[in-house]
Amino acid sequence: MFEDQVQENRNLENDTAKHDRLVAKYRSEFGTGRQATVEFQDEVDVLKNTMSKAEADLAAKKNHVVCICIQYQMSQEIALLLSYYLILVTDLCL
Repeated sequence: MFEDQVQENRNLENDTAKHDRLVAKYRSEFGTGRQATVEFQDEVDVLKNTMSKAEADLAAKKNHVVCICIQYQMSQEIALLLSYYLILVTDLCL
């Protein structure tokens, strides 16, 4: 009877040790998965910031191009007006 109790205690200790190892394994896997999730979220945040900066840079370039186009159109209009003025002055002098 005593030996049976000792054997049963050993079996329970073995089962407890197996369960402890299994729990440690699951904790490790959970920690690894959680760490991977945090790292992935960090990468996503970096990509979001990169995209936001690229978007802002693109908008600034677009505005710059629009300003250059407006300046070009204005210079063409001024050149046309000057040519009309030159023609008018030339006609008046003749």
